[in-house]
Amino acid sequence: MKKWLGWRPEYANEKYDVIIIGSGMSGLTAGVLLARHGKKVLILEKHFKAGGWTHTFRRENYEWDVGIHYIGEVHSKRSPVRKLFDVVSDDKLKWHKMDDNYDRIIFPDKEYNLTAPRERFIPDMAEYFPGTEDKLAKYLQIVDESVRSGQNYFGNKALPEWLSSLSYPFMTKKYFKYSDRTTKDVLMEIFNDKKMLGVLCGQWGDHGLPPAQSSFAMHAAVVRHYLNGGNYPVGTSRQIAETVSDNLENMGGKLYVHAPVEEILISNGKTAGVRLTGGEEIYAPIVISSAGVINTYSKFLRNAPNFEGYSKQLQTVSQTPSYVCLYMGLKTSPEKLQDKNTNLWIYPGDNHDENLENYLQDRDKEFPVIYVSFPSAKDPAYMAELYYNMRKHVRKCRAAVGQFGPRLPSGGRRWGKGTPPRAAKERRQAQARLLYG
Repeated sequence: MKKWLGWRPEYANEKYDVIIIGSGMSGLTAGVLLARHGKKVLILEKHFKAGGWTHTFRRENYEWDVGIHYIGEVHSKRSPVRKLFDVVSDDKLKWHKMDDNYDRIIFPDKEYNLTAPRERFIPDMAEYFPGTEDKLAKYLQIVDESVRSGQNYFGNKALPEWLSSLSYPFMTKKYFKYSDRTTKDVLMEIFNDKKMLGVLCGQWGDHGLPPAQSSFAMHAAVVRHYLNGGNYPVGTSRQIAETVSDNLENMGGKLYVHAPVEEILISNGKTAGVRLTGGEEIYAPIVISSAGVINTYSKFLRNAPNFEGYSKQLQTVSQTPSYVCLYMGLKTSPEKLQDKNTNLWIYPGDNHDENLENYLQDRDKEFPVIYVSFPSAKDPAYMAELYYNMRKHVRKCRAAVGQFGPRLPSGGRRWGKGTPPRAAKERRQAQARLLYG
């Protein structure tokens, strides 16, 4: 596990071309791409670990990821997503493909499997819903059209301001055709089947809103992303931040944790740098905030000349409720559990909007969604480390037997009723190393 460098006041004297607030994937990606073009980059992270939702944490011998549970498309080196990860990690980040059955949608009366590759989607769904092959083909066609239309929409944001404004109506029209409709509206138009709506929206937790509230464009992006299966970073999700930050630092960039930003400095209507909560001021002509729209406009730019205009716009931004995460460590291996790495989506019923509304009105109701993920079963590096540690501690136990065990006539030693406490402790440690988290 990488040790992150903490901020020190003397670092403020260094010169930088770009300051980035936050070390999540957007901040890390922007930092590496700018560094590749010769910019000296500084990334400031408030937390004691870098990586945002890609970081992990440990308790005793257990390690858990906090946000990355599976990523689609990266098993193919030709996919744009994989190419981007390869660029920002300098080809150091490795992936392990999950079982073909990547998601399981579970209702009280029945379970539905989502299984790769894409070619299985229609025949598999048609087994659950006979006679729907043509409708399913139309559904996938609309999903593809929605995702393709997003290329121009998001590409428009990368253009110079004058060209972006001029081309905006033409580059966004097709995308708005899908983004401005709800998922429920589109799916009911195709299938007119509430059960199918519930099944096909079984991954709504990946984008955060149930079908009557979510944009179909978001639903389509998630569905298409996983049609060919899920993948997990070898060595846990922290390998994403660790490999990307290593690449940044090899190009002369800096990343510091324990570096909370208090304000973005403005001079003569232009960005001048940042001020940390400790009072240090760091200057750079470019500042990029990867800390979210609320933090950026309500806190970092609170003294900006046009703050009042930002405040009015922020009133239109609604924040969604939080998720509660329970991290469990099991004292056995995935093999002994005969555990697959399929993600489980568990629901009290197939009406997702009703489930959520019932819970928001009465917290004693059943949870609207429970997502269960098994990172240890997805990561081959975990099993390799487990067996290495097990062998290491078995060797320690054997040494303890040789030191404390009663001697046999053959010259060997055995465990007796009076096994000394230290030797017994070593034996228990070896057994306890079979941990699954």
